[in-house]
Amino acid sequence: MPSGPSYAATWMFALIGLLAVGCYWVALTASKDTGVSATPLPTPTLDAAAQFVQRCGRPDLDSITPANLQPRAPERWSLLYRSAKIRADFEREASKPSTGWKNVRYFDPVSGKQLNSQQVLKRLPCTARAATPP
Repeated sequence: MPSGPSYAATWMFALIGLLAVGCYWVALTASKDTGVSATPLPTPTLDAAAQFVQRCGRPDLDSITPANLQPRAPERWSLLYRSAKIRADFEREASKPSTGWKNVRYFDPVSGKQLNSQQVLKRLPCTARAATPP
């Protein structure tokens, strides 16, 4: 004689219910994931500094000089290529960092003198395709 009620049927229905909910959840999340990955992400536009590094390779040294406390002082980013003996300086407005880096000028890192376009092309030929200074 059984001593009490049997819960085998109750456990069976509970297990089937949990499996049904789990399958529904997997199907729902899988459809959301495929919708997100189907839309391509927009590619960001490269500023002058990013284009320069992409064309000429990683610099030997880079440094960022923060903007001064003056209201219109720009932030500067210097890229040093030792083998070519060139330092490329870029700047961006401190009040508008989203505008990106713009090429300002090229320097000889030893003498500190600004280089003209012929000197830059001779020392670092990849700059022919990069943005030229204004």
